[in-house]
Amino acid sequence: MNRSPGSIELLATAYGYAGYRAEALRLIDEMKRNRQKGYFPAGTFINPYLALREYNEAFSGFEQAYAEQSGILQFLKVHPFFDPIRGDPRFQDLLHRVGLDRNADANEVKKPAS
Repeated sequence: MNRSPGSIELLATAYGYAGYRAEALRLIDEMKRNRQKGYFPAGTFINPYLALREYNEAFSGFEQAYAEQSGILQFLKVHPFFDPIRGDPRFQDLLHRVGLDRNADANEVKKPAS
């Protein structure tokens, strides 16, 4: 079955929040296999891992999304799924690098390495 990245992400996230860990992990594995075959946005891994409370894996997804300049980063300050990790220093660092922290100076915003 050839499913879109977004549909797999949503289903994996829903399974994670519903407590169906094995099903969520199975879909994450499918996402990883699809990523090996071609482009599969790194940002699609973030919400499923957050739903599973696998925060280190979620931050790995954030770092890859940052390298890809993913559109998901524009939602860092407002997306409610990110609430559990807002106090994590890695999240604060990401906000700063993206230029969304309160003290960000437009001249200090770092661009990801190409």
